[in-house]
Amino acid sequence: MKERPIIFSGKMVRAILAGTKTQTRRVIGLDQFERSQTPGYSWTWRNKRGLWEDVRDANLNKHCPYGMIGDRLWLRENWRTWEDPKTGVDGILFKADSGFVPIENTREAADRWMAVHQNCRRSNSWRPSIHLPRWASRISLDVLGVQTQRLQSISEADARAEGITPLDGVHRSQPLVGEICGRTHGTHPYTLAFAVLWDIINGDRIGCAWADNPWVWCVSFQRIEAT
Repeated sequence: MKERPIIFSGKMVRAILAGTKTQTRRVIGLDQFERSQTPGYSWTWRNKRGLWEDVRDANLNKHCPYGMIGDRLWLRENWRTWEDPKTGVDGILFKADSGFVPIENTREAADRWMAVHQNCRRSNSWRPSIHLPRWASRISLDVLGVQTQRLQSISEADARAEGITPLDGVHRSQPLVGEICGRTHGTHPYTLAFAVLWDIINGDRIGCAWADNPWVWCVSFQRIEAT
């Protein structure tokens, strides 16, 4: 089993904590992957030596940067160190839901907390998710499935598993207007909501907008409950 970090926005962190988000989709970087022209193969993958190597779909998940079935993801989110003013207990405060997790009552934990606290105190603000160390992460996910698919092939059930709030309509200025292949807000409110959110996050990236229909990793996961 391998562990890998993954970043989620505050809204998606709250959805994971609520149990409504069990999937995520991430664009496949085409500097690393291309559709294969070799009969019997699905993709061409750039290996560690920088050489292109043909792979079949069944084996592609071995190369997924978000892990494969049985691996674990640990979540990075916006955070800062915090000392509870009532109890004096040191810990990590998370921006998504103002959740507070105290550190362990050990010298080692206190030393590493103090090391990052110096930076937090100097900036006096929330720290970016990318800087969250592994020991401070509060959420871990078991990878249950990895697939490659075109973005627009998402089903209504899978869109719901992305943890979003359904839309009851789409504004005329929205580039999705509508109705993606016959899917309307009346029949596919989660798909439309997912498409709108996707473009808010990825619409400005070349080749990554909903209309571009990029190839994506679809990762299914389950949150590991704290014991």
